[in-house]
Amino acid sequence: MENINNAPNSNGPRPANYDTAPNFALKDENGDATALGLILAKMDTIINGHSYISEAINRISDIAHSADENGGDGSGAKAIVEVVTSREDTNQLALQMLEKMYNDMKPTKSSL
Repeated sequence: MENINNAPNSNGPRPANYDTAPNFALKDENGDATALGLILAKMDTIINGHSYISEAINRISDIAHSADENGGDGSGAKAIVEVVTSREDTNQLALQMLEKMYNDMKPTKSSL
C-alpha cells in the first residue's frame, strides 16, 4: 500500500509537515487509487502543468517579431496573455476546490 510519505517527488509544493504527516493511503490493497490519492494527483498535475506557458512565450515572441516587421499593434500577443491569465485563474480555482475536497475527506486524528 502506497502512502503520502512515499509519494514520488515532484516540483510541486508539499505541506510543511509532509515528512511527519499521517500515512494517508494513496492506493488501496488492490493497487487502485483512493479518492485522496486521486485528489493529490490532480493537484500535482495542475501545479506542474506549465508547458503551455512556454508555448505562449514562444508565440508572443513570434508575434512581436512579426509586428516589428509588419507594423502590427501587438493585439495577438495581448490575446495570448489573456488566455494564459485566464488559465492560471482557472487553475487557482481548481486547486482551491481540490483543497476543500481533500480537507473534507482526509482522516481526522481520531480516525487514525
